[in-house]
Amino acid sequence: MSQARRVIDQSGAEGVIEMLDGKFARLRLHTGRTVAIPREALNWDAEANTYRVQLDLTRLGSRVEEQTVIPLAAEELTVDKQTVENTVRVQKRVREETVVVDEVLRRDSVEVERIPMDRYVDQPLEPRYEGDTMIIPILEEVLVVEKRLLLREEIRITRRQSVVRDPQEHVLRREEATVTRDQTDQSVE
Repeated sequence: MSQARRVIDQSGAEGVIEMLDGKFARLRLHTGRTVAIPREALNWDAEANTYRVQLDLTRLGSRVEEQTVIPLAAEELTVDKQTVENTVRVQKRVREETVVVDEVLRRDSVEVERIPMDRYVDQPLEPRYEGDTMIIPILEEVLVVEKRLLLREEIRITRRQSVVRDPQEHVLRREEATVTRDQTDQSVE
């Protein structure tokens, strides 16, 4: 195990970095299991000449999902005051108004294509990218007179992005006030 690519998690479990790309690091644990974590979760420990991860890697699944942050909005009310010297009656009524919110949403999808290869290779192949397509080689050892690696197939995963409109109706409340003056009060001028 190369010291420079060694990883230790918070529980002491060890593994190695198999692949680093722009966002993720793929790790193979000492148990043989592979997990992917965000690249920024790796912290270099120069004293130990290893990477540290503040996660329990043995409890992670092997799939990494992207997080989406959705901002939340709230209604606010601003009230102004004015001094009046005569008596008034205020009736308050709440009206509801339906509004349509039409925003552009981005949707990602992937296309998985299995391509039979059935050719022999001299050494294991690493996953690679061709444009937006990730190619994962599927290897199988076959017994001949000698043992060789046969590239059985490649899995091509292409990320597709589409833009859709998603109109939604939301109810906004607005207060209205009706002011009537009492007949018995004298108005001040």
